[in-house]
Amino acid sequence: MYYRRDGSPIEGENAVLEMAKIFNNGDERVDLTRFEDGTVVSTVFLCLDHSHGLKEEKPLIFETMVFSENGDADGDMSRYSTEEGAKEGHKQMVEKWLKKLKTTVKV
Repeated sequence: MYYRRDGSPIEGENAVLEMAKIFNNGDERVDLTRFEDGTVVSTVFLCLDHSHGLKEEKPLIFETMVFSENGDADGDMSRYSTEEGAKEGHKQMVEKWLKKLKTTVKV
């Protein structure tokens, strides 16, 4: 099922079209942080529930992922039900990798 950023479901015949408009507008980015060593922490709105049948109370429609040039951080990921949770999760992921990599945020 498709969802809006506020967590409300997109239903009906035009659900796919509404979802496509969201992504066509570039409205999927929540936050992006680049580190001096090339590592990137990216948080996005997914529009699709990514709980994969895990019986979550709310759909997991936001995701934070880490990408690195050397692959050390690749795959570290968290998912969230709300944009507020995603923003907080992004900050936590940035702090985690700043400590692990002993690097700084690229301005």
